[in-house]
Amino acid sequence: MKWILIASVLNWQPVYDDQKTCQLAAEELKKVYYQEVAACIPKPNTADETEEKVDRLFEQFLDMVYELQQLQKNEQQELDNSSN
Repeated sequence: MKWILIASVLNWQPVYDDQKTCQLAAEELKKVYYQEVAACIPKPNTADETEEKVDRLFEQFLDMVYELQQLQKNEQQELDNSSN
């Protein structure tokens, strides 16, 4: 099971392979930011699925952008050929 470090001072949530490593990171963070509250929580398995869905959605979006660029390029070539 993977563990997520939750801390308000961080803009992201690092993921650790085990609870011990996550707790060590939280303790080190508290040494630097002594008023910081940091906690480790188990990473839900659904987080991986959600991340995969977002990745697929982004890939599909980029594919669509590429296709639109190709269509635009083809249309421009047709316009150039018809004007000659």
